[in-house]
Amino acid sequence: MDTVAQKLKDARLMASLSMSELAKLADVSISTVSRAESGKIVPTANTYLALLLAAGFTDRGDRIVPLSRPSATWAARWLVGDLPDQPHQTDLWLTPWQRVGLVSDDCEVLDYEGLLFRAGRCASLVDRPGIVTVLAADLAPQAAARLSEAGIDYAITGDEALARLGAPLVPTWPVVYVADVRAALTALGLTPALPGDWSPHRVSFLPFDGYSEAGRAQTDDGLWWASPVQAVIDGYGGYGRMTEQAEAVVSAWDAA
Repeated sequence: MDTVAQKLKDARLMASLSMSELAKLADVSISTVSRAESGKIVPTANTYLALLLAAGFTDRGDRIVPLSRPSATWAARWLVGDLPDQPHQTDLWLTPWQRVGLVSDDCEVLDYEGLLFRAGRCASLVDRPGIVTVLAADLAPQAAARLSEAGIDYAITGDEALARLGAPLVPTWPVVYVADVRAALTALGLTPALPGDWSPHRVSFLPFDGYSEAGRAQTDDGLWWASPVQAVIDGYGGYGRMTEQAEAVVSAWDAA
């Protein structure tokens, strides 16, 4: 079983945080983080949990597991002007993001890419509430066309949305927001993958949450796509090549 020190270090590294950033997010001193990770001190239970939470993890006893908090995506989208009204739970994110210099005291975004990246890392895509993954060879546009025929609202996100925005990498993990996950699976004749099932061909479905459907747009081919900002945040919340795609899209935006 991993020690407290190892769990804290693993959580910080998996969250792509420096010791200084984690300390600021958790509102503790950097020496506390350093000494806790090195095993020189055993932090109090409150400090330990605060550090894990700031990194986006919780302790399940034998291991740490990522938390996925969609409210981080809502807050980031509102801060960059991608949502017209302030979402609920925004206040949970403002103070820690202000501490690390992503947002000013008057809610001005100081680091656009850093904000979207941090929001994505706080809302791990594979751990989102309600996500269902199926083993299927369909790409998202194929599934979406069938969802349209069934009258089910949807929005394509993930790597296929990022590829549409100019990311150069080949899509490998289709992800689709839908109004009703169960109805979508029924319409497509698919069943959820069982624990341990794996295939390079898979599609994940996420339920709309009141914000993920906001800003979706339809293209000339009749397909509905998530807001570009939502797609980027979701990409940063993915893994492997999806995070690289998100970075490529934001870099192109910066260069434009």
